[in-house]
Amino acid sequence: AFERRFLYKIEFKKPNTNTKALLWQSMIKDLSENDAQELAKEYDFSGGQIENIARKQVVRKILYNTPIMISEIEEDCKNELLSHSKEQSRPVGFTA
Repeated sequence: AFERRFLYKIEFKKPNTNTKALLWQSMIKDLSENDAQELAKEYDFSGGQIENIARKQVVRKILYNTPIMISEIEEDCKNELLSHSKEQSRPVGFTA
């Protein structure tokens, strides 16, 4: 019933590997080109997911005055995968 309320449905495909690498670098300025390429290859994230991870990194850098580290980015990537898989398996609508 919810979906019927929309006149148009637009499918947004995930960006390709090169575009994802550019997104990583544009959102995390301290990230090397090589690290951005590796993250883009390893994790099939949408632009929004990459942005979520980048925001966590920036907040961590501001709050704790620590440099952005690839190990922390990878940990956030794994957490993003876990949180996304939980959302996909969650039932929608009324359950008995």
